[in-house]
Amino acid sequence: MEAVSHGFSNAELETTRLEVAAQIQRADESAYQHAIDSNLLHELLEGKQVLFSAGAEVVTDEPSKLDRQVATENQVLLNHIDDLVRGATSEVIVMTPYFVPGEDGVEFWRAIVDSGVRVVIVTNSLASNNHVAVHSAYSKYRKSLIAAGVELYEARADAVSIDESGASEAESLTLHTKSMLIDREQLFVGSLNLDPRSIEINSEMGLIIQSSALGELMAAHFMDDLHHRTYRVEFDGEEHLQWRGTINGVEVIETSEPLASAWLRFKAWFQKIAPESQL
Repeated sequence: MEAVSHGFSNAELETTRLEVAAQIQRADESAYQHAIDSNLLHELLEGKQVLFSAGAEVVTDEPSKLDRQVATENQVLLNHIDDLVRGATSEVIVMTPYFVPGEDGVEFWRAIVDSGVRVVIVTNSLASNNHVAVHSAYSKYRKSLIAAGVELYEARADAVSIDESGASEAESLTLHTKSMLIDREQLFVGSLNLDPRSIEINSEMGLIIQSSALGELMAAHFMDDLHHRTYRVEFDGEEHLQWRGTINGVEVIETSEPLASAWLRFKAWFQKIAPESQL
């Protein structure tokens, strides 16, 4: 200890101790430390979660997409996903926070359904969406999507995750996962939203995983959870929209945007004037 402390005064050593303590405190509060302490990591270490070995491919858009308009044939990620979906034989499950299909997108999904493939799309509701203008644009296509045979679901803003203590870090749920499951065999997870900004402007990337074991497990959990965390958007008997959900084991039906205030519904109506190309 004498060798280590030689040449340093007690005041200097105390200052160093305080600096080290501060660094340790910052480390304890870091994203890395939170990841180490996450329930997911603990469950993996305890064998409660299953790891899968599978082939995977990273697909990215060209960076030049950020500088200039890129022709459709050069939209790398979108075209890759297009090929995967068109190759589906039984089912496509989509999760996307921001969904603005446009008329071309509606016809795309209609063609997939007409080929005999089940299509399930989950996106944010008005109450759970943090971009009202995006919801405004999306809402114009709901009836067309349902008429095309798409099973359409919207996230329930009040379906937050509750921990063992009965508390939640979030006041309301907002869907932010971007994923796609094809035939329960191929999984896409990435940054791509199904909206004009992601498709035409942003340079996006994603991981495509080939695993039927993972796909089956994810689909089972997803479909089981779906009815507890979303509303199914469908037609009533007169082709008006209704939102059907299950809350605390009881089926509920809403006839207007669930959990959204009159002011929020007004803003969504007003912002329909926003150009879709910028959303």
